[in-house]
Amino acid sequence: MKMKIFILTILCLFIAGTTLTAPAESARFQNHPPSKEQREKIRKKIEVLRIWKLTEALDLDENTSSRLFPILKKYDRKRAVSQKSFITGLKELRESLKENREDNLKDIIDKLERNHMELERINNEERNELKTILSVKQQAQYILFQLRFKRELQRFISEARKKRQGGDFRRDRRENP
Repeated sequence: MKMKIFILTILCLFIAGTTLTAPAESARFQNHPPSKEQREKIRKKIEVLRIWKLTEALDLDENTSSRLFPILKKYDRKRAVSQKSFITGLKELRESLKENREDNLKDIIDKLERNHMELERINNEERNELKTILSVKQQAQYILFQLRFKRELQRFISEARKKRQGGDFRRDRRENP
């Protein structure tokens, strides 16, 4: 219980601090995408938010939290490497198609398929390891949490991009449901 209060206090302070700096940061992102450093800051804020929401959603105790979060971090790092490789492969695929280099396409597609299988392997390993820590109910809650959090994050990113491009997100949403 003390651990939950401590984590929630730290997260509230962190979120309050980031809320105060948000207007200045959003002005910097207005006409150009965030720099690598800014993206890293955003990634860290998202990770803290994820930990906070996950702690609440799964009603984690101190023991489970101390075992769960290092595992999630380990698999997030592995996934990030594979996802970066996948994105690079997609860029290569687009360039090869654009430049009509059909001789490269099969190799690039094979690379993308291997990368996709690697991501699936990482996800399966993570699920199997989580089964040793979380109760069946918590596993179910985790699956639903992941889907909901990903959807919320995608919506947030979409809104940020629209704001950066000068569009009124609410108007765009009404016109394009």
